[in-house]
Amino acid sequence: MMDFLKAYLRSTRPYTFFITGTAGLCGIMVVGGDADLTRVIVSLFLLFSAYGVNQVVNDLMGTREDRMNKVSRPSVTGELDRRKAWMMTGLLFVVGGVITSFLNPYALMVYVAGYAFNVIYEELKGIPLIGNLWFGAMISLAPIYGAMTTGDLSPSDVLKEEGLLFLVLLIAVLQSNMCYFTYFKDARGDAKAGKRTLVVLLGPARARYINFIIFPIPFVLISVLVLTDVLRNGPGPVSILFLALSFILYLILSVRLMKDPTSRRGPLELDFQGAVLFQNGLIAMYHPVLGTILGIVSFIIIMLIFRIMYRRGFYG
Repeated sequence: MMDFLKAYLRSTRPYTFFITGTAGLCGIMVVGGDADLTRVIVSLFLLFSAYGVNQVVNDLMGTREDRMNKVSRPSVTGELDRRKAWMMTGLLFVVGGVITSFLNPYALMVYVAGYAFNVIYEELKGIPLIGNLWFGAMISLAPIYGAMTTGDLSPSDVLKEEGLLFLVLLIAVLQSNMCYFTYFKDARGDAKAGKRTLVVLLGPARARYINFIIFPIPFVLISVLVLTDVLRNGPGPVSILFLALSFILYLILSVRLMKDPTSRRGPLELDFQGAVLFQNGLIAMYHPVLGTILGIVSFIIIMLIFRIMYRRGFYG
């Protein structure tokens, strides 16, 4: 059982936790200022773990391409018992759903949609651009979930929260970009498995030039929203710093992929760090101290996890 739990944990890729976690915290910051601390903690626990559990689902459904792309993954090597993994995932899904129904019954719709979106994504991944946009929409459910579980919002209330909807838009665009950059390392295996991502369609050598057009989009979008005074909370010094660092990381990522468009660990690490820094920049607009602490901690933890995982060949 311990071996199975270790394999399951490895399959969750803990560095991914900060993607849905910080995205969900953005929603909490908008409407959950006076929320009960216990509800916030429980909501964040479910948000941080959501991406990881869904990664296990991705591994179980995408073993075909993983046999070519990630030969060291537990789902490929046989370390992860597939039957037990499905049972564990189902159990976690049900437990999370029950907890969500107590936090806010309306949020259960978003919770189920998040998992459903992930299952559908495995099929849509092979359609150029559609897969990226679908992934962005999936992650953008996190701030809605965070807002609903801590702010007692109904679906109609969500539509009235203009600040929340703009954050949802920013996160959707950002995560569509993040998803696009992950396709470079998987291009060869995806092509053999029939997954025609944009990188596969164009080929890494041609797709790398598009990087410099795609990566600035969320930064241009937030600049427009700030300059037009659409966002209630404009970025302060901390937000600007994190957004600038995120921009620099994505610029470095694009340059690295120009040199080696099929490189693995380095670009992936920069991709996740850049996305999390951007979302912490959004958090810092509402709570600079929390944004600073979480930004530094998440950056360091992601870096350490990547160092450990790839040094030991977990995801070679």
